[in-house]
Amino acid sequence: MGKDEEEEKDGEVESLDESEEMDDLLVTFEDEDGNEVDFMVLAVMDIEGQDYAMLAPVAQLGDEESDEGIELYYFKYTDNGDGDETYDEIEDEALLEKVHTAFGELMEQQDASEE
Repeated sequence: MGKDEEEEKDGEVESLDESEEMDDLLVTFEDEDGNEVDFMVLAVMDIEGQDYAMLAPVAQLGDEESDEGIELYYFKYTDNGDGDETYDEIEDEALLEKVHTAFGELMEQQDASEE
């Protein structure tokens, strides 16, 4: 999984899918120890013709008292139709950095528009 870290600007955002369908989408993954962990899909973005998803663990989203930030994870996202969606790990470090940067730009734009 691609964990969020500060990185240099590399990617370009072509478009953003802010459809209401994604607002409450939960997915469950199995961690290294075999435990199920629920994630919320925070955004899906098209970058150079491929969709990528930004997810965060649901347990961290509800913990407002935590001093630690929310861990963000990035996946290649594919909607195969009929509700069949896949989230594949991004193994290429350069691509992961590009995806991280694109989502970072999106979050900065949203923060600026809220001010």
